[in-house]
Amino acid sequence: MSEDLLPLPGAPFGHPLRRLWSLDPGIRFLNHGSFGAAPLHVLAAQARWREAMEREPVRFMVDELPPALLAARVRLAGFVGAVPQRLTFVENATAGANAVLRSLRWRAGERIVIADHAYPGVKNAARFVADRHGLTLVEARVPWPLPGPEAVVAAYAEALAGGARLAIVDHVFAPLAAVSPVEEIVRLCRARWMRWRSRA
Repeated sequence: MSEDLLPLPGAPFGHPLRRLWSLDPGIRFLNHGSFGAAPLHVLAAQARWREAMEREPVRFMVDELPPALLAARVRLAGFVGAVPQRLTFVENATAGANAVLRSLRWRAGERIVIADHAYPGVKNAARFVADRHGLTLVEARVPWPLPGPEAVVAAYAEALAGGARLAIVDHVFAPLAAVSPVEEIVRLCRARWMRWRSRA
């Protein structure tokens, strides 16, 4: 797929973008979060990487893939405002959440805050860890219909009032297709942590 077929910045959503996917035109596919579908230009890039791997599998895995992953990590870190050394790739959100949740040394009674509309796989992972270690899982009650982003911040503020070891924030709530005000929630968490630290 040539680059001139990609949408221009500000292109309208909906039917004008339909040509960028190979979806059956007879269906209305709404579940992009679980198994796809990937745009045609992404599928073309995947095919190019597979072809490179299949031409010389050992050389690809040993010599070509590691620097390619590093370059992708550096580029992604710049996009999301992270330090490359503190960013890694995981298979999906559930695998990433499990990696974090199971790597911490928990103490009984500690609290995890997560939204009631959080991605089910991540919520299940948090519940499993809470049950195993005697933690308290506190849900931030995000109202729906959502009156505005300030309601999400208020829900987290209420849930964090009793403190928390960890707060989990979905950037996009999968069940609602609503974007979270992540920056405001992070500021709220940081302020609460600084207050706790000053008393410790």
